[in-house]
Amino acid sequence: MKRIYNKYSDGRGKSVNVKGIKEAIRERLGRKDLRNLLPYLPFVLFFVYSLAVHANASMKAYDDYVYKSAWADISVWEWCKSFYLGWSGRVPLQALDIIFLQFPIWVWRIWNAVIFAACPFLVSRMGRMLNDELDSRQRFVADGVTCVMFLLLPENSMDGAVLWISGSFNYLLPCAGLLMALLPFFAVLYGKRAEKRFYAFSAVGIFLCCFAEQTAAVFLCLTGVILLFVLMEKKQVHVLPFLQLFGIVCAVILFLAPGNHVRYVSEVPLWDKAYDMYSFIDKLILGYVHCIRMIFMHGWIFILVLVGLMAFALKRRSLVYKGIYVLYALFTCGMMALVYRIENESFVFLIGNVESVTYLFLITSWLLLLAAFLFTTFEAKPKTGVMLALLVLGAFAAGTVVAMSPSIFEAKLRVFFVPYVMLIFAIGLEVAAVFGGVDHANQRGDW
Repeated sequence: MKRIYNKYSDGRGKSVNVKGIKEAIRERLGRKDLRNLLPYLPFVLFFVYSLAVHANASMKAYDDYVYKSAWADISVWEWCKSFYLGWSGRVPLQALDIIFLQFPIWVWRIWNAVIFAACPFLVSRMGRMLNDELDSRQRFVADGVTCVMFLLLPENSMDGAVLWISGSFNYLLPCAGLLMALLPFFAVLYGKRAEKRFYAFSAVGIFLCCFAEQTAAVFLCLTGVILLFVLMEKKQVHVLPFLQLFGIVCAVILFLAPGNHVRYVSEVPLWDKAYDMYSFIDKLILGYVHCIRMIFMHGWIFILVLVGLMAFALKRRSLVYKGIYVLYALFTCGMMALVYRIENESFVFLIGNVESVTYLFLITSWLLLLAAFLFTTFEAKPKTGVMLALLVLGAFAAGTVVAMSPSIFEAKLRVFFVPYVMLIFAIGLEVAAVFGGVDHANQRGDW
């Protein structure tokens, strides 16, 4: 660099040929326009942030210390069998947790910082499959929005799902695995070439995400819909059905683990002695309302961004549609005020109460309208609209199923890490679609 400066200056710093220096640097970089590097800046900054937040992460009480010595007096095989039969089907994830606990903590810090930093990159990568015509500035903005959304994850969710060693293997790692698993599916869905490495990443991601209940359910539902689209278009599905079959096998092993019931029975007296008296419908309602509260109270920014971004895609819509959108935006603000009045338990025991039924009706109406707006706003690209609607509905479904465990309230916000990331995923796709300049007048579908 010093030689370049001396070549294009008078040596005294009084006269500098800036244009010549820029051209020389570009030539040194293989004549690559420096602007092409701009979209990567948000990821570099986010990785620095990820390293910073992990710098002070440490082992936490109980789980970390228990699993650190889990293999001290028992063979690995015996532990795997005991864990599967007596506690949970998440054997591979918990085994990875134990392995990392044997090393100095800085090893896990670097590993986990990389995994966390990979999440916005993977979301952005799939957004570019949706729209690969973004220029460097648009990519910079889109990638920046995705990274900022990850920065705004609730602190309590970060503490339990990312910065807790055992928690990171049960929430962050399966979530990153889910994003990896979807790479070839999105590539084929949007008619892009699925690179061989995508299939390798997907296989690893499937193994990780399908040994955790929330991400396994999301993966199977999303890939099922994607395969349906691909078959309708009569495209070559390549190895996608085999990848989904692999996910089904892993999920079956997970959900059929005898330890799941053993754990449930042991946790009922520990967290809520009356929990076993609730019917299946009662638990679903409890989980549904709890999920709505946690997303609106702690992840409200994701909802506002999702709803707000739609405004940028309404340029060619009718005044009537725009008016309905404004009313829905106001409805969303009203819902935020309403949610603070809801108490979880009242919906289980007062389900016949008129006020409770009204609340449930308003909550469900708002959620279905959000899915409908996402689909119709991007109706010129139906696959995108369907994916956005499914991601949002899937986020709330993933938050609802936590009610199947009596530790629903003890787990706090770490169990909502997956729903939050799914909403961010939807935002990443929505930004790419908005920059795609959806033309409702001239485009009538992409499949």
